[in-house]
This record gives sequence, C-alpha cells and structure tokens, in this order.
Amino acid sequence: MPSARSATVVRDAAVAPKPSVTAPAAGARHPASATPVLPPARTCPTPIEAPRGAEVTWNDMVVTVPAQMALPCDVEVTLTFRKPHYVTATKAVTPTAGGRPVSARLQKVMASMEIRSTPPGATISIGRRAAGVTPTTVKLPEFETSTVTLTKGGYQPVTRRVAPSENGGALEVALTPLAPTSP
Repeated sequence: MPSARSATVVRDAAVAPKPSVTAPAAGARHPASATPVLPPARTCPTPIEAPRGAEVTWNDMVVTVPAQMALPCDVEVTLTFRKPHYVTATKAVTPTAGGRPVSARLQKVMASMEIRSTPPGATISIGRRAAGVTPTTVKLPEFETSTVTLTKGGYQPVTRRVAPSENGGALEVALTPLAPTSP
C-alpha cells in the first residue's frame, strides 16, 4: 500500500499538465506581440559591418560591431542599428549560407544653426565646403565642433569653431573692414 506521501506525489503528477514541446506553425504569432514566431531553422553566421561600436539588435539578440550574428538562413529579418550621436537605422535582410556581410551606414545627428553677419552677404564655408551666404541656416553635426569661415570682399575673414549644441543654434559675426591701403 503506498504511503500518503507517495500517493500525493502520484496524484499531483496525474493532475499537472505536461508542457508542450511542439514547434509553432510557420507564420504563427506570439500571443503577447505581433512578432512572428519563426520555425526552427538553420542559422547563417552573418558578418555585420557598421560604424565601430554600433549596437545591432534582432529579437533579443544584441551585438556590438565589429560582430557576427547567427541569423536564420533564407528568412527575412529586420536589424536595428544604434550608436550614440547617430540616427537609428533599420534594415531588412535575408541571410544566406555563405552570403555577403550586412552593412549599414549610420548618419550623424544633425542640427540647424543660423549664421548671420554684419554686414550681411558674407560667404560661409564649413571646413572646405561652401555652405551659402549670410544670413542662412546650415546643418552641422550636433555633437561635434565644426570650423565655420565667413569671407566678404573688403572685410577680414573670420573663422570660428562651433558646436550647435553649445552655441544655442546661432552664430552672429561682426565683420571688421580691412584697413585702407596707402598708395
């Protein structure tokens, strides 16, 4: 005759439901989200190329570039690329065995900066690139310092190092007339 203790174990085992181990059907969706549940598939080691230090995510997988991700072969997945001071990007890819690396170019976060001069009409250069004539608004990398040069005939050129996040989005420059030359 079984003891009360063993009878309890037998009764609990008979009542407890067995966990399901069947794979979900292809295209099924997880009940808590709209994310499709992928059927078991072989994975393709996929090299990821993006700016060094960028974080790349897919589902719950996160890697930091340079990296390689084990992604399902022949199934389209959407990767998310993030890096501080850059615009987040997504890219849909279908990894294949022996396929090419996945690459993404991230754009720097840009900020508008209004540039004015007294007198107006000075030519603006950012680095070595012409950027318009004052007054105007230009786009600069938000978290970097840029070299802005203003030139105007009859005035001394002015060069300033500016960062939009530190300059309140504006640069005002008073140009100094060149000294008259004596004959």
